[in-house]
Amino acid sequence: MSGRKSYNPTPEDLELVQKLKEVGSTDKEIARVLGISYTTFKKYKNDLFDPYILKGKEIRKIKLLSLVDDAVLKLIQGYYVEEVQSFYRGDTLHKKIGKTRYVRPNVRLLIFLLCNLDPEHYKPLNKIESPHGVGIRPAFKIVDLVDVECSD
Repeated sequence: MSGRKSYNPTPEDLELVQKLKEVGSTDKEIARVLGISYTTFKKYKNDLFDPYILKGKEIRKIKLLSLVDDAVLKLIQGYYVEEVQSFYRGDTLHKKIGKTRYVRPNVRLLIFLLCNLDPEHYKPLNKIESPHGVGIRPAFKIVDLVDVECSD
């Protein structure tokens, strides 16, 4: 009887599947790295690879959320950036560091986060309901609410 021998993944293969999912590899890419066909990968995916795929995806999600947290924190706090000018002189790349400038905090992002993370205490102005029936147009300025006369 001839034919291909059945695929028996080693513990190293299973660990590799998890690591590849952590970095965002597709199933086809994983199959290619393992040296098996995509059809064979799909055949074993639910029974054998699934726990390792799920663990890899979960680790990737945690890493991505950490990166997003860091980026959002930077945006809502403001930050300094050095302006760098790159230019070629002949075949050599040169970089000239310019002045440092301050990037202001992103107030709209801050409002978005407050409204979504703590909706009981923070509402966007277009969702504030006035007890006096005064219409409030969507805006972020609270100054627009000052000196509004209410009629009964």
